[in-house]
Amino acid sequence: MHRLAIAALVIAACAPRTLDTGAYPPVATAPRAVKWAEVRAEIDRLVCIASFHDAEIGAYELPLFGARELCGMTAASTPLERAVERAFADARDVHIAFPDEEAAAQEAVRSESTTRADAVRAAYFTDRFLAPLQRRLAPLLRAEGLTCADCPPAAVAVTRTVTWDELSPYLAAYVWPDPVVTPAGPNGEPGGAPRYSMHICVGLNGLSRLPAIDEQLRFAALLAAFHTEALHDRATAALREVLRDPGFIALGNDDARTLYLRERVGPTVAADPNVRAAICATLARFANDVTVRVDGCAP
Repeated sequence: MHRLAIAALVIAACAPRTLDTGAYPPVATAPRAVKWAEVRAEIDRLVCIASFHDAEIGAYELPLFGARELCGMTAASTPLERAVERAFADARDVHIAFPDEEAAAQEAVRSESTTRADAVRAAYFTDRFLAPLQRRLAPLLRAEGLTCADCPPAAVAVTRTVTWDELSPYLAAYVWPDPVVTPAGPNGEPGGAPRYSMHICVGLNGLSRLPAIDEQLRFAALLAAFHTEALHDRATAALREVLRDPGFIALGNDDARTLYLRERVGPTVAADPNVRAAICATLARFANDVTVRVDGCAP
């Protein structure tokens, strides 16, 4: 039996970030009243279409939000500008779990409309995208010495309790081995060791294999997986472990190898008790942003 050589692994992952959970320091001066129209106008200003240039692909454009410098704006200098910029920065950890808004914004950039900027704002600013901003704005405005009596509160979604078995398939889907590729030699025979790669927490995932997608579970799983370093570490180790399985080594073609990896790597990660504990801790940190509570997670 031909024993497969293990080529270098390539892992494409969104790196988890450490959240800034520090309190917002209050301003000692008397508060100044602002209107929601002013706040919303500043929010709208922080969305733009930025132009870039790459040596290989040439000029291209991207939709951006919350990036004053990349949008050609000067540094935030007023209390309102600082509060809104910080709200975008703090909410970015949540916004990564809304890929549909990002895809719609990119589609708006590619359009030939004369109102592309407005279309990008409309794509981003769904109710669920605005909610994390609104939740963070109130304390940030207060910290800058501002009050906003007519600012709409963030919608409070009703939470529901789910089991770990309901959440874990979504976590497993975001640990997604890519198709195995064995280089072909001049005579059509294998010309080198198979190449293995994997995507974690990105658009290339296994969600399409689920019988139906529960949006609340999808959002909670992506948000938690993205920000849980233990899941990223375990995913790399799990892939290496499965590559050593005798059953995997005995397989004779790349399609079978790909299927074998996809059926085992993600579920192995989701079943790890250390990953479960870490995911529960991450969900607790985002308790105000997720609408599910996992039964069995420690308070």
